[in-house]
Amino acid sequence: MPTKRFERLNSNRKLNFARLLPIRQSVWKCRALCFRLFILVTFFLLAFLLIILFRRSLLHVPCPLTNCPSLADCPLTDCPLTDCPSMTDCLSLTDCPDTKPPMSLAQTPSTSRPPPPSRCPNNSMFNFSSVVRFSNIHLPFVVKVPLGAGTFPCAGRSVLGVVLVMSRRNAAVCREGIRRSWGGAAPNNVIIRFVIGNASKAEGKLAAKDDALLDVEQQKYGDLIRYDLEDSYRNLHLKMFVAFEWQMHFCPNAEFVMKTDDDTVVDLARWKFWVDKKFRKQAEGRAAFFGYVMAGTGPIREVNSKWYVSEKHFPGKLYPDYMQGGTYFGTAQAVRAVMAQTSEVVGFSVDDALYTGILAEHVKPPVARFQSGRAHFRADQKIVPQNEQCEKGVPFIFAAFSGEQTPRFKSVEDYKRAYEQIHTAKCKSSATNETKLFYFKMLAENLFTNASKFKI
Repeated sequence: MPTKRFERLNSNRKLNFARLLPIRQSVWKCRALCFRLFILVTFFLLAFLLIILFRRSLLHVPCPLTNCPSLADCPLTDCPLTDCPSMTDCLSLTDCPDTKPPMSLAQTPSTSRPPPPSRCPNNSMFNFSSVVRFSNIHLPFVVKVPLGAGTFPCAGRSVLGVVLVMSRRNAAVCREGIRRSWGGAAPNNVIIRFVIGNASKAEGKLAAKDDALLDVEQQKYGDLIRYDLEDSYRNLHLKMFVAFEWQMHFCPNAEFVMKTDDDTVVDLARWKFWVDKKFRKQAEGRAAFFGYVMAGTGPIREVNSKWYVSEKHFPGKLYPDYMQGGTYFGTAQAVRAVMAQTSEVVGFSVDDALYTGILAEHVKPPVARFQSGRAHFRADQKIVPQNEQCEKGVPFIFAAFSGEQTPRFKSVEDYKRAYEQIHTAKCKSSATNETKLFYFKMLAENLFTNASKFKI
């Protein structure tokens, strides 16, 4: 009996095994297939990673400065073309502007340089995107940045200052006048850029013509910051935002940032002297603005005025003390400080009052504002009197800008003459009553400003 039961069990097992064998074979085949797929996928993933690592290692090989390759072979981050001596030969002399300075510029120190043409005739561009942020504005914008030596103009070197020139689209003569006068005589450690926006829809076909001319100008000089927001007087606060944003991203190591317009003259070599002599000591490494301080001025409520500001945008009766917008400058810390506060403040078109007044006051502690008016900055008067206040033979004045009573520059020669007046200014031989009165008035203004909590 046990033997029969054992035989029956054994036959059942064999029967079950025979039934399960195809299923087990299918499972084994499936496992084998999955294993092969796993091996294959793993192989391809490893190959893909090795290719990425290999390409990355190629991209990060430092380029020898004596034989710097093209952008296609070497990224800007590892081979700053500004450091490549060979790149100066990329452009033939026939493509370069006439950089011979006027006779009056012969006194310019050896640190001056001619207007820099674009290092290589390259039309390649990339888009830098950001957003204008105020409490009442959230507006994306794009800056067209040329690929080449000027993409990161401050990379790998010490930069004293960036000069951001607010320029009009059709002001090619003004930009050329600056390049051939005070811009061409700038020290090597000062960067100059012209900020230009888009045309309005009303300009129509004229806008396309201007764009084509600006493309040629950018290719020739590489010193334009072109962005895609409408360029108008009511959008000056947007223009200033773009300019400061560009500086923080493409020239963050600049010590100072200067804002000026395309109808101004600035002796940058003399500005450098006064930075070393005076302004750097005043700043003491903190956030600070320097310029012609406007104290006790309020918003204009006349709707037809180009400076009109509604109570919705600024309800106060008086602006905080701010820099007159023709020309002023500040430390890089000041730019970063005010830009960090924009999202908490209402934006409006009076950009100098907005950035160097309201936003500067909103920073905690407030950004220092130093009164340097009339001694160093001039407006609405004869650009340079014959008897200038000096120190050790160096005149105080280094900036002059046209105002409501002063006609704008109309030709390149106008810029050259104006720069010559500043650059060759004569120190006063004796303290006449007129000059005494002038500088006593300046001292009184400084004392008033100091009493209003801003140091001289």
